Amino acid sequence: MTDQPRARWAEWRWLAAGGGLGFTAALAQVLLLRELLVGFRGNELSLGISLSAWLLWVALGSAVGGRLSRERRDSAAPETGVCGVAAAVSLVLLGLLSVAGIWFARDLRAIFGVGWAEFIPISRLVSATVILVAPVGLAAGVAFPLLCRAAQMHARVAPRRVYLAESVGFLLGGAASFASADHVPPFTAALAVGFAAAVAAVLAAWDSRAWRVLPLTWAVALSAAAVARVPAGLEAASLRNLYPEQRIIAHEYSRYGSWAALAHAEQVAFYHNGALAFSAPQPIVAETLAHLALLQHPDPRRVLLIGDGVDGTAAEILKHPQARLDYVELDPAVITVAGDCPQLDTADLLAHPRLRFFRRDGRLFVKRSRNRYDVIIVNLPEPATALLNRFYTVEFFTEARRAMTAGGVLCLGLPSGENYIGPEMQALHGSVYHPLRLVFPDVVVTPGDHSYFFASLRRGVVTADAEALAARWEERAVPARYFDRYYIEALLLPERVDFVTQSCRSAPRAINRDFRPVGYFHDVAVSGLTEGLLPPGAAARIRALPLPLLVAVGLALFGVPFAFARRGQRLRRAAIVGGIAAVGLAGMTLEVCLLFAFQIMNGHVYAQVGALVAVFMGGLALGTWTESRALARGARAEPRWLAWLIAGAVVTAATPPALAALEASPAAGAVLSATAIAALMAAGGAVVGALFPLAVHLLGGSAGAAGTVYAGDLCGAALGAFITAVVALPLLGLPGTCYAAAVMVGAIAAVGMAALPLRHAS
Repeated sequence: MTDQPRARWAEWRWLAAGGGLGFTAALAQVLLLRELLVGFRGNELSLGISLSAWLLWVALGSAVGGRLSRERRDSAAPETGVCGVAAAVSLVLLGLLSVAGIWFARDLRAIFGVGWAEFIPISRLVSATVILVAPVGLAAGVAFPLLCRAAQMHARVAPRRVYLAESVGFLLGGAASFASADHVPPFTAALAVGFAAAVAAVLAAWDSRAWRVLPLTWAVALSAAAVARVPAGLEAASLRNLYPEQRIIAHEYSRYGSWAALAHAEQVAFYHNGALAFSAPQPIVAETLAHLALLQHPDPRRVLLIGDGVDGTAAEILKHPQARLDYVELDPAVITVAGDCPQLDTADLLAHPRLRFFRRDGRLFVKRSRNRYDVIIVNLPEPATALLNRFYTVEFFTEARRAMTAGGVLCLGLPSGENYIGPEMQALHGSVYHPLRLVFPDVVVTPGDHSYFFASLRRGVVTADAEALAARWEERAVPARYFDRYYIEALLLPERVDFVTQSCRSAPRAINRDFRPVGYFHDVAVSGLTEGLLPPGAAARIRALPLPLLVAVGLALFGVPFAFARRGQRLRRAAIVGGIAAVGLAGMTLEVCLLFAFQIMNGHVYAQVGALVAVFMGGLALGTWTESRALARGARAEPRWLAWLIAGAVVTAATPPALAALEASPAAGAVLSATAIAALMAAGGAVVGALFPLAVHLLGGSAGAAGTVYAGDLCGAALGAFITAVVALPLLGLPGTCYAAAVMVGAIAAVGMAALPLRHAS
């Protein structure tokens, strides 16, 4: 091989290794996030916490790798390939630890000594997440600066080009995770991660014949394990650990999570992402919901049921001979799992002549429905997640009103208390009751361990009068095992009805909205109070904190490095590293907010999260490529740096009004809203990507500088992921969160104007 082809091969080899690192890291990240989601009972809080932990450990690993690459600068001759070998070892570990991470994520209850049916306390889950993510994140972080240093030494490939290759690899990894979500079980995917990491490691260690054997051996071992069906064995063993001493009737993965059906005597318990979704059959619960809801309407003929129809509710509705039922379920996996349970008559239910089954998102179904329903029943859990909160907002109630007949009835439920309702639960009830009163002139609440809210556009339709409902029940003569006149009278005692109604009326007037999920916040507060993490009344005090105070605290934290830097080169370095950290924070804030908005406007985001992240990474790659070319042409970095910072603040600040306009416009369909969100995603990624090569250039252009910038970016992103998901979105809503991030970036840009010269000295 001549010198020129050899040089070209070396260049492309290092770029391919960087792309392999990004591809492997993306798949490993998605796998761990999905498994930890099971431990967190499907709550999106886990995404912010897990992503934050991931980014933090990758940042620490990048800082360590940057230090190692600087130490090898003078002590290692180029031909020894020390940095390449170290990067290869990190890549092999990344693949190996991904498999181990999935196993231990499913074994958290055994590790903490928590019973299989009990909830793991949030405090323990947070610490477990930080520990579980650490090995994989460190391995991914260490590999990047080492690859940059090795590529620079062996092929004179600039770090910004390796970063571009890593971004493209991450884009492809996100797309692959999206495409394979319905088809590839986790342990099989983990073996694929290991194989991809081994290929990248072979490329990184190519110059060292002795060390090249390690990743080659690892790739062969993984291939043999796949042929021997080891992933299937690991899958079965891990499920036995997840549900110890339980008889698993059926199990199914989908792009919405994991479903498992466990046998309990004559009942079947359905677990979704590790949390009990419902049990079936539950005749008392199903009869109460179905018959109490249909009794609210004088002649219910068209009924819409959103969610959990296989628990017996759909069958009870169909006992009313005049009722025709449309049943909407988002995840077809629950129907598949229920169909494998001999205790349930799922096939007969779906074949009923008066039932139509739709596999769609319930919120979108209501929004686009041309039918008008007499009764709409939301049979979903409380707003414990941002996804579920969409069914408890004033926007959804408005959409439901348009899908109802003139005397139609909307029904939904929340956990409650027989004789005592604490301030946190009262606030949760109020966050639903007050929005209902904004949309519907008449709202009735029933008492009990589970309170039902009935709302109608016509006054006098819904009622909690036990005598009136009992008379209507006897007139219809619907067969039931438990639900009868005496049950209705015992449930709707007047003093109990007055107690729960007065509790809702006196609750704080917090309006639960799509882009300000107050209900989600209060449900999290109820969970925190139950686990002893929050004292009574803490939620109200937290919500009372003003936005300017929170922004001021954030600016003060970011201002600490500048207080010590003061002037000169230290101030310049602080402005650059602080800028990349602030943009990393704003970029992650924007990404989380746009995922949240997509979920609200277009349905369940987990089906498209890989594609949306890929769009963000595509924008990031485009920004990196654009500025890399500009620097190669000799463009000055300082003015371009500040221009991109300002662009980042503008994009972040423009996101809330753009989303509000989309949601308010009746002409904005799914395609237009998805396109607009994707464009904002790409714009946010472009800002982050453009600033990386500029920051590396301003700090000297070395591999060590690349590691420092990479670590700063990831530290800011880690902070942004945690604050956005756990604090900002529930507390400030989407607009306040974006505006706070925009102010942060704008402040950093103002400091940069003082610290960086914008023109050549005359």
